[in-house]
Amino acid sequence: MFQAYDYRSLLKQLVGKLWVAYDIVYLALAVLIIAVMAAATGEILNYTMGFNPWVGIIGSTLLVDVLNFYGEKLIARFNERLHHFQHSCYFIDLGRGQTNAGHRRHQFVA
Repeated sequence: MFQAYDYRSLLKQLVGKLWVAYDIVYLALAVLIIAVMAAATGEILNYTMGFNPWVGIIGSTLLVDVLNFYGEKLIARFNERLHHFQHSCYFIDLGRGQTNAGHRRHQFVA
């Protein structure tokens, strides 16, 4: 349709002469969103755990940077480990539920 095979060509065809303004606004909004999330993280850690707000701000910003840099491989590995952990918790909870259910059943019968 557009015969555009890179980002700049596509934006020039979609937005026209305003493609530079679009990039500037996009970058400003990305920085704003990361700043708001970092500030919220800092305040939440301060309120709940008593940490200095800068710990949460710097920590969350570094986390965003690492995830952007290492991206797909790191997230895929994390999701795989989280998947195994989640299923382990399900089986533990299932075992605890069965044990407790048997105990409660004897209380009602006796």
